Formats: sequence, C-alpha cells, structure tokens
Amino acid sequence: SVEGNEAFTVTMSVPLGGVLIGTTNPATVTIVDDDGVVEFTQALYQVNESGGSINILVNRTPTSSGTITVNYTVAAGTATAASDYTAAATGSLTWAAPGDDPALNVVKPISIVIAEDALPEGTETVNLTLTSLTGVGFLGAQKTAVLEILDNDTGVKFSSSTYSVGESGGSVTINVQ
Repeated sequence: SVEGNEAFTVTMSVPLGGVLIGTTNPATVTIVDDDGVVEFTQALYQVNESGGSINILVNRTPTSSGTITVNYTVAAGTATAASDYTAAATGSLTWAAPGDDPALNVVKPISIVIAEDALPEGTETVNLTLTSLTGVGFLGAQKTAVLEILDNDTGVKFSSSTYSVGESGGSVTINVQ
C-alpha cells in the first residue's frame, strides 16, 4: 500500500573525549515516498453512440519514480464487442520515469471506438479493470471503471398502450409510431 512520507529522528548523546554537542541536535531524516499510484481518473465514463470514440483515462501520481507498467482488461458488460465497440480485450500502459517528460507523463488513455448502429438498444456498458502493475507503485482505489454507451436510436412503438373494441365492432386500428 501507499504509505506517504516517513521520518525518523537521529539524536547525538553522551559524546566521548570531551566533544560538545552542537545546537543542531537532533536531526530529522525524511524518506520521501516515491511509490506511484495508478488508477482510473473516474469510475463512470459516458459517450453517445454517435460519439465515434472515447479515451478512458488512467492516472499515475506525478511524484512517483521509475518506470511503471499497468495491465488492463476491457470486457463487454451489456454492450457487445465488435458490434457496439472496438477495443483490445487486454493491454498495458507504460509510464517512463517522471524526469523523462513530467508534463506528458501523468495521464494515459485507453481508446475505445464506438460503433454507430440503428438498433434501439438502450444504454449499454463496457467494463474496464486495471489488473496488475509492475514497477515501483500500487494500484489505487479506482481499479475499475464503467463506460456507458448512450443509445441514440428510437424504435417503433404503439401510439397508445391500450385499445378497445366492442364485441360486435369487428376491428380495431392500432397506430404505430
């Protein structure tokens, strides 16, 4: 787990040979935490079916050191791979040491292409999971994310939910919109 900075104190006492202890006593040593935390930037992402694509963002804490690689999965929830979206089922993201380019080395995308169709399906979901990490760091609390693909299609429907006809009426007109 991520532990934050840690500190300890060093104190000089009982010097030998007549040496005096100066005013800078004790001294505090701080161990600066440089463990990276990698996690999704949010739990829920949404895109319209006509949106074309979306980048699901994964963040690495900017104070971490060394190279970190995180593996992830993209799995169908209620959406169907290939017909509703296209993305690699598994993949990895790698961050170089922050000193290599700190401005570009914090957030990385997992790209998902959204398929436009004419089927009224309602909102569909895709599940993303950060599965493992190599390097100096940890998976953060936000290890999973859900993508909702918001349907933009309307289907046909009856103009009313109820109709009636008399027994001797012979027929009824049911309107479809």
